[in-house]
Amino acid sequence: MRVLVVSFYYEPDLSAGSFRATALVAAMRERAPPGTHIDVITTLPNRYHSYVKEARELEVSEGLEIKRIALPTHRSDMAGQSRAFLSFARGALAHVAGRDYDIVVATASRLMPATLGAWIARRKGARLYLDIRDLFVDNMRELLPPVLAWLVGTIFSPIESWTMRRADRINLVSRGFESYFRSRYGDRALTWFTNGIDDEFLAAAPQAAIPRRLGREVIVLYAGNIGQGQALHEVLPNLSVALRGRARFVVIGDGGRRAALERAIAGSENVELRAPLPRAVPLRQYCLPRCSNTPRLANLCWPASRDMRRVSSATRWPTPQSFPRAMWRRP
Repeated sequence: MRVLVVSFYYEPDLSAGSFRATALVAAMRERAPPGTHIDVITTLPNRYHSYVKEARELEVSEGLEIKRIALPTHRSDMAGQSRAFLSFARGALAHVAGRDYDIVVATASRLMPATLGAWIARRKGARLYLDIRDLFVDNMRELLPPVLAWLVGTIFSPIESWTMRRADRINLVSRGFESYFRSRYGDRALTWFTNGIDDEFLAAAPQAAIPRRLGREVIVLYAGNIGQGQALHEVLPNLSVALRGRARFVVIGDGGRRAALERAIAGSENVELRAPLPRAVPLRQYCLPRCSNTPRLANLCWPASRDMRRVSSATRWPTPQSFPRAMWRRP
């Protein structure tokens, strides 16, 4: 059996999509029938300009081939991302030409990698499994000005419909997406393998509550993407002013709205911006050396993390034991 996995991000890139796709492939390799070969089509690390990680364009091991496509330098705006995807799509189609697949798995938050997977599956006569991490069309309607949102919806709604109706099975990362999909694609088989907390963070979580010292400044840590959807540039300026003297904010990451955030907090004494960190660094490096009291940080963050397992940006694909057996069988 030959399986193709399409993911715009993959290790060692730094993104939730990379973490999820990497864990997905690891689970598939443990769960797949003997003799299964998996091809991964992805990109060279490109998520953030401030985080450059070397990776080989082609990696081959027993039962696994990873092809990373080089992208032109691009910005994080819509035009830049569109050009980057077109380069990825051309490279992916060229790489799979002449290859046959039984199953195509595509994981995507921005729709088009899923559409690319659907196109390849159609041309190869393969089964299609989609892992949908966000509602692209629905999000654009909320994030863009009305006229532009209407235009984007007019263009991408038919593309979304074609893509989803090509799928033999659709996985959604949140039950919150169910009503959207049931109302539009109710005849599709749906599953839910949600996001969660990575083992690295669970291992570092305190086993008991750490008492907070009253009157001491609390450190609030945010590590992740700084984009339009997170809206840190809108939330953090007023929040930092309201909590001055009571809380200090440390933001680690990058993204399309980092420059806007830098402008919005210019002159703020209790907000600190730092560059992205590799995922493998010890967790204490997220706070040290400039944050002097790590337990206060843990006391604030861990209880909230436990309550937000399903929406955390730290992604963990299910264990091989919970991976859907039906994926390997034709109905």
